[in-house]
Amino acid sequence: MGIHSRPGPAGVLVAFGLAGLAAALAAGFWGFSYDDAFITYRYAKNWADGAGLVYNPGEHVLGTTAPGYALLLGVLSALSGLSVPAWGTLLAIASLAAAGWVLWSALAAAPPVVRTALPLLFVTSALLFRWNVEMFGAEAFPVVALGVAAAHLALDRRRPVAAGLLAAAAMICRLDAGLLAALLGLELWRERRRFPWAFALAGLLPLALFLGWLQADFGAVVPETMAAKQLRLPLPAGGDISYNLRAWRWLWRSAPGAAGIVLLGLALWSLAEGAYAALRRRSVPAGRLAAVTALWLLAHEITYRLLGIPFAPWYHLSLANGLLAAAAAGAVLITRRLLGRPGAAWAPAAAAILFLPLLVPSITWVTRQWGRPPDPRWAGYVEAARIVRQTGGSVAAVEIGFLGYFSEAPVLDLMGLVSPEAREARRSGTLADLVARKRPDYLLDATLFRGQILAPLLADPRIATSYREVAEIPDGRGAGQRIRLLSRGGRPPGRGR
Repeated sequence: MGIHSRPGPAGVLVAFGLAGLAAALAAGFWGFSYDDAFITYRYAKNWADGAGLVYNPGEHVLGTTAPGYALLLGVLSALSGLSVPAWGTLLAIASLAAAGWVLWSALAAAPPVVRTALPLLFVTSALLFRWNVEMFGAEAFPVVALGVAAAHLALDRRRPVAAGLLAAAAMICRLDAGLLAALLGLELWRERRRFPWAFALAGLLPLALFLGWLQADFGAVVPETMAAKQLRLPLPAGGDISYNLRAWRWLWRSAPGAAGIVLLGLALWSLAEGAYAALRRRSVPAGRLAAVTALWLLAHEITYRLLGIPFAPWYHLSLANGLLAAAAAGAVLITRRLLGRPGAAWAPAAAAILFLPLLVPSITWVTRQWGRPPDPRWAGYVEAARIVRQTGGSVAAVEIGFLGYFSEAPVLDLMGLVSPEAREARRSGTLADLVARKRPDYLLDATLFRGQILAPLLADPRIATSYREVAEIPDGRGAGQRIRLLSRGGRPPGRGR
């Protein structure tokens, strides 16, 4: 049975059930995402509107880590008329479903109950998992789907050209998918004892063309975001916690208490079973796919720590979904061991019961959050963007995702993600000089960043005497957090000027 093999009646019913769940989640979280995703969304919208793949029209700065994904979103939006954020939601959900389908195909040699139960548990938990829902719209979702599909085609179906093309598509979406492509190439080389030319050429040629276009258009292939993020913000006393602790905190907020214990326990069980089978040299359905994927996740985690980039939850969506897949495998393996072959028909139901401690918090959170943006920054920044868009003018801010997309205003990015001159000014301590020279019509003061970057800026006499508050908006990140919109001259542009 290949990747195009058809499911039986039970599989069709499962597919319809998952489609209903996916449609419900799309309806409840339509167009929502986290702030940084809207930086890529603005690139995509500008492309769809004919302004080019740019953040600020006329400024060719590679300020998104996902230029290929931005192009895809822009093309889909231009062809369909649907908004870019809507396509972000659809692609995230479709990618999780596609990853489950690849898992189902890879388990062709497994017993039918395993082949049905494992993808079902994975896709259900992945669609509901808080970490995923909060990150709907991230390019990591299509990267995961394309990556596991490439691995399946390369390792299980012996289709190196198709695998190489999918690996290239993943790298075009986000360059760090090259870690998986390299591991796949090495595994194919080890297995066949010759260099995998078909896989390598099919992957490298499209990638080379894309990178050549980036170099020609932007003068760079590495996004400006890397250097900007490596230039860390100064943190207040007690605010600097380790990268690993931040990752654990994010995991435990998505799978609190017993849910986290169940997730890690089931994932460890499946890893132990896989290691035992490898030691016994026993063939396991989808075993090589699981092994290469696990190495990819490990390499990905190590690389981000070595690069010195601060933790961000969207970097680790591949790990979160790898844990969910491993936990689904662990639940199925445990129930088969407990029930034995005569009870195999009951294995899916028993595995689902083992998964309940993980699913219940996810369902509770999704129900409570339904119809509301998961990112607490949404309301404040969208309101600030509305004011800027209504009155016109440029704006300077630290966080520019929601603000830039919904205002459509020229933006001076004080972090330096899309404004390289701001990054250099931060490094040299001349950010106030830059703002005084650029004279943006608006300056956004967020309480969270005041002590880190905004206080010296606002204290500069040239800025303190030029800008006056025109709006104060609650910041949903916590009590006492505010967003202040400051206008040059104290009046919104277009009013009395």
